[in-house]
Amino acid sequence: EKWDAIMAQLPTYLDNDGLAKYFPTQNLHGDVVLTAYLLAMADEARKLGIVNGIPDAYQQQMLEGLSKYVTGKLRRNTWAPINDNVERRLLVLEALSRHGRVTPSLLSSVKLDSQNWSTAALIDWMNILRRVKGLPNQEQTLSRIREAIIARMDRQGTAMVFADTTRNSSWWLMLNHEANMARLLLSVINDKAWEKDIPHMLQGLLQMQKEGAWSTTTANLWGTLAVHQFTRKFEKVPAKGSVQMTLAPQSGEAQVWENLNLEQKVFSPWAGSGAETLSLQMQGQGRVWATVNALAAVPLTQPAYAGYVLEKTVTPVSQAVPGSWTQGDIYRVRLLVKAKSAMNWVVISDPVPAGATILGSGLGRDSMIATQGEENSYWRGPGFVERHPDTYQAYYEYMPAGESVMEYTVRLNTPGQFVQPPSRVQAMYAPHVYGELPNTALFEVKGQ
Repeated sequence: EKWDAIMAQLPTYLDNDGLAKYFPTQNLHGDVVLTAYLLAMADEARKLGIVNGIPDAYQQQMLEGLSKYVTGKLRRNTWAPINDNVERRLLVLEALSRHGRVTPSLLSSVKLDSQNWSTAALIDWMNILRRVKGLPNQEQTLSRIREAIIARMDRQGTAMVFADTTRNSSWWLMLNHEANMARLLLSVINDKAWEKDIPHMLQGLLQMQKEGAWSTTTANLWGTLAVHQFTRKFEKVPAKGSVQMTLAPQSGEAQVWENLNLEQKVFSPWAGSGAETLSLQMQGQGRVWATVNALAAVPLTQPAYAGYVLEKTVTPVSQAVPGSWTQGDIYRVRLLVKAKSAMNWVVISDPVPAGATILGSGLGRDSMIATQGEENSYWRGPGFVERHPDTYQAYYEYMPAGESVMEYTVRLNTPGQFVQPPSRVQAMYAPHVYGELPNTALFEVKGQ
């Protein structure tokens, strides 16, 4: 009923060319982006049975306006921060393709540029290729688009998200990385090539919410439609019953969950020697999702990259004997963090030799001169720092995508030979997103 009430007012929002306006005033021109958005959104919602769609008479006016735009019969000079002619044209063609209004000749001038196109443009082109028949090399092009999109995504544990870069946020076209993830999920939910990624994409989409919502109105609408479509395909029948898990041959005994608690976790012994078979069986109706992790205490000998790359450099500040460490020497540690995507609350933990002092606390024997020149690339630096006897830990309220630098200074107080555990950077509330760097070199400090 709410939708139908809005549709009754739609004529007041259409200009003489059939393009939709943001406000129902006479002195505004219609906008091709808004018109394409309304047509695409209404089509998705209609297919899901949520609304009745746009009345045919008004829809035909809107389609005519967009058709004139892509054929050059209608121009709209709209401000944009970059030259977005291709992106805007693909957005319009995607909406027209939903209604059979795109022919191969209309697409003859469009050439895929998987490196420079925005993520939204790649999604639009993928949708157009699926709907328009008779295009050359369709399957090969769809495969290239998939590779380009996956390359822009970051797998964070059980979730996949878009790295927060300029190519994933076309804000002047009412699109951002959240809306792109939802539109992608709607596009590929029935595609076999994406089948294994779909649950991780939904996890990523839901993790982008803050206080139960996405950041923009358009992202909320696309996100809601994507979740509706996912539920309709995979969770149409409510899950009821029990799940039985067996790890053979080691454990032998089966563990059973009744009533399918969504957050239930279990640890099962894993010998790690010889093959073992994990069996999950459901008794009842519907579908359930299981995430399986293997945990083992394995010495770190190579850098581990799971969302973060960590690089470490140690530079002498004052050294009694050049080329070797002596009691009383001071050195500076530079930690470079390369993040695939932005995260909030990130901790960097770096070990120091036993007995050393981390300078900068302001206590009596600190050296203010020794700590001058320390670099912290984030404008506020870490929100909180802990200087433990064996570890320096810095907590960041927010760490952006790309490179971030942190430095701190240490004075060596105790002679000896020191073996240090790995350095680590980790998202505190997404523990699967981390980076580790082994400190394999023996740290030897001579007495004075």
